[in-house]
Amino acid sequence: MIRLRCPVCGEEIAFNFKGGREPVGGLYEIVVQHRNHWLKVFIDRQGVVRRAAPVEYFVVVDPPKYTLYVYEGGIEIREEGVL
Repeated sequence: MIRLRCPVCGEEIAFNFKGGREPVGGLYEIVVQHRNHWLKVFIDRQGVVRRAAPVEYFVVVDPPKYTLYVYEGGIEIREEGVL
């Protein structure tokens, strides 16, 4: 269980994180939604949060305009409705 204090609103956040493959640069980099804001959280191999910062200019729209596909060999961004 990962726990941290939100740098935006000050509330405590708790979530599960398993890790996985070897992190790039020694830190896992994940994005977490917390209430109406998003955080980028950096976690080391032992599960310790090394830093967290708000993701600026991240806007959630409904319906989504783009979809992000993550593959073993890379990432692809597709505009909705375009195959």
